[in-house]
Amino acid sequence: KSIKNRNFLFLVFGGTEEDIIISKKLYESSNLIFFGFLNHIDSLKILRCVDVLLMPYQRNVSIGIKGSNTADWMSPLKLFEYMSSGVPIISSDLPVLREILEDRRNALLVPPKNFDSWDKSLKIIRGNRKLSSYISKNAFNEYMQYFNWKKRAENFIDLSKQN
Repeated sequence: KSIKNRNFLFLVFGGTEEDIIISKKLYESSNLIFFGFLNHIDSLKILRCVDVLLMPYQRNVSIGIKGSNTADWMSPLKLFEYMSSGVPIISSDLPVLREILEDRRNALLVPPKNFDSWDKSLKIIRGNRKLSSYISKNAFNEYMQYFNWKKRAENFIDLSKQN
């Protein structure tokens, strides 16, 4: 199999030791490093040190229950953490994520399984600093205005008062 983006270093965080062993066997590459679980504080520090953050969600997302698919109504906390980092985001283009993300405004959105689009988006982030800065600033500002923990709690309280 050919390796795209040899000039990028991909860091993958999360998973058990067993997950990491399996992933290393499946995806052997000199520019791919698996780290496993990190505590929340360390993960937030690392988010701010990278050049781009990837959210490669698939059209079917499971919460561990066989046959379940939460892709139509999930609200991944990772998205809000990524927006708070000030780092540009490349995300799968899924309807539920479009409730928050807009292509070329606060992220680059690509079809989940279109590897050429992911490749092209990485090159856009690297080669177009103006766009990269624009989308990362917009994502951060929207996080601060609408999606930080305080705002989300206030919105939840407001919704509960309506019932």
